[in-house]
Amino acid sequence: MHHIINTALILCVTVASSSVMAAPQLFNIELKGATRDQIRSVLQNTDVKAVREDNNYWIDKYNSNGVLQGASELNFGYTSNGKFAFAEYKFPVFMDSGKILEVANLVSSKYGQPSQRSGNPNLGDASYTWNFKNGMSITAYRGWPDTTTFLQFKDKTNYSKMNNEIEVENKRQFQQKAQQQQSAF
Repeated sequence: MHHIINTALILCVTVASSSVMAAPQLFNIELKGATRDQIRSVLQNTDVKAVREDNNYWIDKYNSNGVLQGASELNFGYTSNGKFAFAEYKFPVFMDSGKILEVANLVSSKYGQPSQRSGNPNLGDASYTWNFKNGMSITAYRGWPDTTTFLQFKDKTNYSKMNNEIEVENKRQFQQKAQQQQSAF
C-alpha cells in the first residue's frame, strides 16, 4: 500500500513539475520566436479587439474585455524586426489587494508554482514570476496603493532589445528637435 502511495506521489510531483516547463503561450501560439504577423493573424480569430495595430509603433494595443475575466487591455510589444518581446494584460481594480493572488493562481494552474515571489500580496507592491529555460518569463505584479494588476509574458532578450531600440529612437528624436530649435535659444 505504501509503495502505491509513494509511486502516486512521485507521479504527481513529476506531472506538476513538468507543467512548469511548458513554453508560455497565448491563444495557443508559442510566444518564443513568434512574429508580429503571426500573433496578429491568431488574434483575428479571438474576441480581442484591436485598438491600435501599427507597424510604426513598438506596441500593438487591444481591448481584451470578455477574453480573460477582469482584464481590460492586452498589449503586445515587438522588436523593430517584428519579433515578440512582451504581452501584457491589465486588470484594473480598485482597493482589491487579492486580485494579484487570483491572477497568480490562474497562472499557477497552467505553469505550476512561481519561480520567485516578492512583496506582500495583502499590502504594498507584490509580484510572482515564473522563469522558463527558453529565456521567457511570466510575471503577475502590482504596485501600491493602486491595486491594478498586470500579467506580463516576456521574452527577456527581445524585451531588452526593444527597450534599447526605443531608447535610441527617443534620443534621436530629442536630438532632431534640439537641432531644429537651436536658433531659438
